[in-house]
Amino acid sequence: MIFKFKRFILCLFVLIVSLFCVYPTYASVSGDAVKINGETYRITSSKNINVYIERSKINFDVEPIIIENRTMVPLRFLANAIGIKDNKIIYDETEQSVILEYNGKTIKLIVGDKNALIDIDEVELDVPAVELNNRVLVPLRFVCETFGYNVDYGETETSMNIFMKKRNSPTNL
Repeated sequence: MIFKFKRFILCLFVLIVSLFCVYPTYASVSGDAVKINGETYRITSSKNINVYIERSKINFDVEPIIIENRTMVPLRFLANAIGIKDNKIIYDETEQSVILEYNGKTIKLIVGDKNALIDIDEVELDVPAVELNNRVLVPLRFVCETFGYNVDYGETETSMNIFMKKRNSPTNL
């Protein structure tokens, strides 16, 4: 009887420890960190982040987060919101890369790599694309400004509002 109880306690302990090791708690609490290719990045905000394009709110299936003062958003939702069709979003699972084509420009991002390509020019990002909850999150400002959008934001104690507008657009925010 004592052996079964000790075995039960041991199994329970292993289960609890494995949950803490596997569950990605870093994505929801301010002050936590995410590790990408051996480099640690701080998640600096857990504010409610709202993203608008031409006054329409974008609803993401994975909440945007801020890593090292860079707003990271789910790639496909952002790309579709700015007008990129699904057939112009190419994900290579083997390389963990994403290619976006829009208005004659191409961006290539590799998950975990701080280098990106804009057409044939290599640029260095402050924060690389990350995979979180089976979604690729990308730096919002980098993608939007590359494809011709202005990005502004307003901040309160509890929320951050990000406004995107196509350059030379008649709509004023």
